[in-house]
Amino acid sequence: MSVFLYRLGRACVQHRWRTIGVWLIAAVALIGLNNTVGGQMTNGFVVPGLDSQEAYDLLADRGTRWFSPQRPCSANCDRGHDSGISVD
Repeated sequence: MSVFLYRLGRACVQHRWRTIGVWLIAAVALIGLNNTVGGQMTNGFVVPGLDSQEAYDLLADRGTRWFSPQRPCSANCDRGHDSGISVD
């Protein structure tokens, strides 16, 4: 595998402009294929059956004031100093 990758890298360096051209053609072809065959692009990500998905759905359904599907969620955690561990 190492020899193959070395030879591939060496060939790409020796034929720089061909390599760039092939990547550009591939990118244009994939974008065109996506526009003709692909559906509507979304930013959503749903994985049914996961605990985190169920929690997300529960929070989204309740419409709490802390959580909105359109707004990113963040949290701060403070352990305090009662553990006896010094953090410097």
